[in-house]
Amino acid sequence: MRQQFWIGIGMAALFVLGGCGFHLRGGTPIPESMKTLRIEGSSAYSPLLRQLQPRLQSADVKLVHAKKAPAAVLRVYRDDLRKNVLSVGAKARVREFELLYDVEFSVFGRHGKALVKDQKISLRREYSFDESQLLGKAREEEFLREEMYKEMADLLMGRLGSVPQ
Repeated sequence: MRQQFWIGIGMAALFVLGGCGFHLRGGTPIPESMKTLRIEGSSAYSPLLRQLQPRLQSADVKLVHAKKAPAAVLRVYRDDLRKNVLSVGAKARVREFELLYDVEFSVFGRHGKALVKDQKISLRREYSFDESQLLGKAREEEFLREEMYKEMADLLMGRLGSVPQ
């Protein structure tokens, strides 16, 4: 009897979640015209590319490197993460930094037609700095950088998924 009760509760929860529009976040569907893709202008060791490759592979996109292979092209013109001083304290010591991450790109079809003309995506994060917590703040900056690369890869996947067939 108890087992049936819990099964009933579980089924009710599924119906409620299904009825409100909830669904598990899946991968971004990529148009068929982009199922073979070449990435140009970004270093093979770029942190952005390291985040983007598994996302593309999970969307069944085949990455090619040969320029003669018939493939859509993601051309990255700029992949720039920089750190700026945001504020300085009373003793001329840095109190806050900001991380700015800009990516400029275009997407071209197999025959060279521009599918997405020059676009720029920018991300910005701020964090405070305290010399007495140097190791912790260095780790915080590293974490923020990694999260920015992940978010940029997700945003690029969204743009690729919105390319018209």
